[in-house]
Amino acid sequence: RLEVVLDHIDLDYVFETLALSDAVKFGGIATGRIFGESLLSKDPILYTPRLLVDGLSYNNCNFGLGDIHSWWDNNTKTITIGADITQNNGKHSIITGTIMPLSEELDFNFSADEAPSAFMLPFMSAFTSKVDGLISGDARLFGTFKDLDLIGDIYVKDLSMKLDFTNTVYTVSDSVHITPGIISFKDVEIRDRYGNCGKLTGEVTHRYFHDPTFKFNITDVRDMLVYDVGEHDTEDPWYGRIYGSGSAAVKGVPGKIDIGVNMRTAAKSTFTFVLSDAEQSVEYDFITLRDRDKGKKDSIAALDPTPLIVRQLRERIK
Repeated sequence: RLEVVLDHIDLDYVFETLALSDAVKFGGIATGRIFGESLLSKDPILYTPRLLVDGLSYNNCNFGLGDIHSWWDNNTKTITIGADITQNNGKHSIITGTIMPLSEELDFNFSADEAPSAFMLPFMSAFTSKVDGLISGDARLFGTFKDLDLIGDIYVKDLSMKLDFTNTVYTVSDSVHITPGIISFKDVEIRDRYGNCGKLTGEVTHRYFHDPTFKFNITDVRDMLVYDVGEHDTEDPWYGRIYGSGSAAVKGVPGKIDIGVNMRTAAKSTFTFVLSDAEQSVEYDFITLRDRDKGKKDSIAALDPTPLIVRQLRERIK
C-alpha cells in the first residue's frame, strides 16, 4: 500500500512537466493524499478521496477552490474525476469527467453557476484578445488533447470582448448556442462602455478550434463607439474616437478581416489622418483636399477688381 501526501503542490508545474499539450492547461495549488494498492499486480488501485486545489484553473482562468475526488480504472485505463468548485464569488460549479492519458483523450461535463468565462479565450481568439464575464449553464468539453470540441447552451452575463483592430470593448448578456464546430448567437444586444446599444447576429466556425472563421452582422446601432484608437496607440497615420449609427458586417479569419459598413458618424466623433506632405496625398486617392477658407477668399476676390496675377505678384513682393 502506498500513500502520497501532497502539500501545496503546483499543478501548473506538473502539467508542464507532463507536456500533454497546449490544450490541457490545468493549474492550482494541490493539497491532499493519493493512495495506491496492489501496485505490482495486474489490477492496481489508485484513488484520491479528497484533493483540495486552491486557485483551480483551466486555460489560465482561476475558478476558485476545487474539492476533487478521482480514481484510476485499470480496465479502461481511465482517470475519472469529480470536482465541486467554490468560486471566488461564493457560488458553485460542478465538473465531472474522464482523462485517458494513454490515448490522450478527455471528456468533461461542466455545470456552471456564474463561473468566470476567461477560459473561453483560446476558443474565441479568432476575433477577440480579451474575454471577461460570467457564464451559467451546462457544457461538454471533449476530444483529444490536441483536438478539442465544445457543446452546450450557456447564458453569459456581462461578457466583455475586446476587438483589437478598433480597440473597442463590447459587453453582452444573452444566450450562446454551442455545437461541435460552431459557436452561434442571434439578435444579441451588445453595449459599448457608455451603454450605447446595437444588435449582433453571427457565428464562429472551427475544426476542433483550429482554422477558425467568423462572420458577424451588426444592426440597429445607435451612437455606438465603433473606433477608439489614440495618437500614440497605432503606427498607422490615422487615429480617433468615432461613434456611429447604422449597420456593419464583419467576416474573415485571424489576420484577414473584411469589414463592410453602412453608417453615419454621430456627435462627438473625431478622426485624424496624418499627411506628412502634400505629395503623400496622391497615395490615398479616396481623399479629396479642399481649402476651408476658399469661400472667404472668393468673397474677397470678388470685391477686388485687380487681376489675379497682379494680386499674386503683390503678395510675393510683400
